[in-house]
Amino acid sequence: MPAVAFSILSGNLFYAWQAHRLAERTGRTDVTAIPFGVNTPTIFAYVFLIMLPVYQRTHDTQLAWHLGVFACFLSGIVQTAGAFCTDWLRRHTPRAALLCPLAGIAIAFLCLGFVLRIFQTPELALLPTVIISRLRITDTIAFPDAGRSALHTRRRNSCCASEGAPRLSFAAPPPWWL
Repeated sequence: MPAVAFSILSGNLFYAWQAHRLAERTGRTDVTAIPFGVNTPTIFAYVFLIMLPVYQRTHDTQLAWHLGVFACFLSGIVQTAGAFCTDWLRRHTPRAALLCPLAGIAIAFLCLGFVLRIFQTPELALLPTVIISRLRITDTIAFPDAGRSALHTRRRNSCCASEGAPRLSFAAPPPWWL
């Protein structure tokens, strides 16, 4: 733990020093430092995806610890090597691809609790699943803000919807247990 405290303290001081230099160089007073801390998702990955399986197979705490440290070391090498090409990657990678991991983590944090509760009591999710699987979308659904359904408008505007074309069925197939 003293090493973690030392790394957090030194990292925050280094980022504060960088922000101070930037403020002096640009003459701005609104420059702040990036907070530096422990990368918690990576720690969970090391513990649950590397160290735990090794411990469960060997029951050797030292081996599990050594493999976790080795994985951390390899991750540091990859991150250090990647630091030299980040500007090139940022310029050549679409913005959506850069933001996808952030969106995935956000969705996981927002939804994972609800999903896990559903898996704890699956009988609560069974009724909505049956209702949704039996729901058939037709042209007769009236939406409050439009005179005709979005599906009807989409069919009419699509290139394959002509007067003689067969009607498309958008009904979900029934689940295997029904």
